[in-house]
Amino acid sequence: MRLGSCFLVLVSLVTMLAGCGGGGSASPSGTSGGGSNNTTASIVSGVAATGTPIAGTVYLKDSSSPAKELSTTINADGSFSFDVTGLTAPFLLKAVGSANGQNYTLYSFAGAPGTANINPLSHLAVVQANSGADPASLYAQPTAAQLQAMRTAIATIIPQIQALLQQVLSQYGVASTNFISDSYKANHTGLDLLFDMIAFLVNNGSLTVSNKMSGSLILTTTLNGNTLSGQIITANLPSAPAQAVGAVYVYPATVSVTAGGTASFKAVVVGAANQTITWSVVESAGGSITSTGVYTAPATAGTYHVQATSAADTSKSASATITVTAITSTSTTSLLSKVSDIVIPNATINSISYVDSVKDVVVNTTNNLYVIDASNLNSLAIKKTIAAATSSNWMIPDSSGVFFATSGANNYLDLTSMTLAAKTMPSTGSAFYNGDSGQIMAGTTNVSLTLASGRTVSMSKTALYYYLNLYNGSALLASIGNND
Repeated sequence: MRLGSCFLVLVSLVTMLAGCGGGGSASPSGTSGGGSNNTTASIVSGVAATGTPIAGTVYLKDSSSPAKELSTTINADGSFSFDVTGLTAPFLLKAVGSANGQNYTLYSFAGAPGTANINPLSHLAVVQANSGADPASLYAQPTAAQLQAMRTAIATIIPQIQALLQQVLSQYGVASTNFISDSYKANHTGLDLLFDMIAFLVNNGSLTVSNKMSGSLILTTTLNGNTLSGQIITANLPSAPAQAVGAVYVYPATVSVTAGGTASFKAVVVGAANQTITWSVVESAGGSITSTGVYTAPATAGTYHVQATSAADTSKSASATITVTAITSTSTTSLLSKVSDIVIPNATINSISYVDSVKDVVVNTTNNLYVIDASNLNSLAIKKTIAAATSSNWMIPDSSGVFFATSGANNYLDLTSMTLAAKTMPSTGSAFYNGDSGQIMAGTTNVSLTLASGRTVSMSKTALYYYLNLYNGSALLASIGNND
């Protein structure tokens, strides 16, 4: 009777231990230390998220030769599951999709059936276990030997990552959480909130950790398969978040833009299934913001604020501060070199035109047309290159494109479709100009334009660049000077 009681106690103890789930284990699922909460031995499941669940597909390859592959669509809550009956462990996993408008390809690993989450830290572990190399080639043609070696390596790498990032992880109460094998939900708390607030970028054999709220660097280190090392910049860590359900966080918390420039904001509602945000600008003349958090600064310099309000609980909100700086003549003298720098070096510029309605600069060279995004005049970038030998010494803008001196089928560049076409040129000056668009000819000292606002501007080539800077939209931000 006593022996039977002892046996019963022993069985109960074993059952209790088996149900503990291995929280905090430094092993990926299926290795020593467990970590799986699955009761069916032939299931690999987890959460694919970067704070927000990834919308896309998870793929799994086993250790067979050749490897067998499964795929499944990620559920709305980020969860996924595979029945791996008949497949050979270990398994390499890949999530492909998007979250918050950004595309992701992240990897993870399962030593055996169990939990195998896919997130920025699981991706870091796989890259480090792959000697710092992109796992894409490994996933394309994995071998049993490579995956067995990865199982051994990851068991060591996970505690290395936990140690390296201890100061970061502890702020979210996940210092001992196994980010691969411990079960969690994409509910904007704990590990998931960490991914909302902290960015982990693995690229070209290096890791960069940054504060999403401020954009500040927290850590940078090289990944080469050896022991991870580096120094956390504690001053750049975000404030320890109050993980109260419903609390709202906005990032970036502060930003600086030029008048008429744009900035994008995102927000997180802690622990809420409903992440819908209502965006607004606090000041009446402080600019505008779209429903997706894209802010456009006003023409007047100053300090402004955008507010993010939780749709689930309108009493919960947070704000970000925007410093808007004026575009002045002292900051515009380098625009000529900026335009020249992003066009092919030594190219002969025949003419340049600015179309206010789309905030584009068109540069006409001997062999190509370059359309330059000038919505932010401090950050110019080519958005389209069009091979076209127009040999035109001038262009004139209208509401959606530019005319060339050449006639025929390709006398007009449509900046909406980014294509060359034929278009009848207006016969009067007032029909040409949209807002305060402008144009200058190369090889000519001056050109006179009558703008939609009724102003007549005589410009030299240098004055054009002042003009492009000083006008943003149809608002005059600063004096053109002697050419006005």
